[in-house]
Amino acid sequence: LKALYQAETEPGASAYNTAFADRFKPPVITGVDLSNYSGSPGNTISIGATDDFKVEAVQVSIFNAAGTVVEEGAAVVSPHTPDVWVYTATAANATPAGGKVTVTATDRPGNVTTQEQPFTA
Repeated sequence: LKALYQAETEPGASAYNTAFADRFKPPVITGVDLSNYSGSPGNTISIGATDDFKVEAVQVSIFNAAGTVVEEGAAVVSPHTPDVWVYTATAANATPAGGKVTVTATDRPGNVTTQEQPFTA
């Protein structure tokens, strides 16, 4: 773990200070793009997530208009853009309008940021 922080530490600074600072700064969700989601399996949701060191995981929960969980799972980091995560739907959602998606980003020390985005008609 020290080697990971040391690789990201400015010359002359310590890996300990970098790790300590990371502990007190949660990840930031910069955006949730629902434009490619219509409720069909295979649709994608893109999530922008950054951290001062590294976002470790992004979880997605999709709710229908009745508030019932349709599906949930892990997004994967885009091979083209490291600050973009993509979730691919696996279940049909007959009523996405009026529902919402909840996105949770977690960084290496376990800081968590959650954001809800409503589906619009």
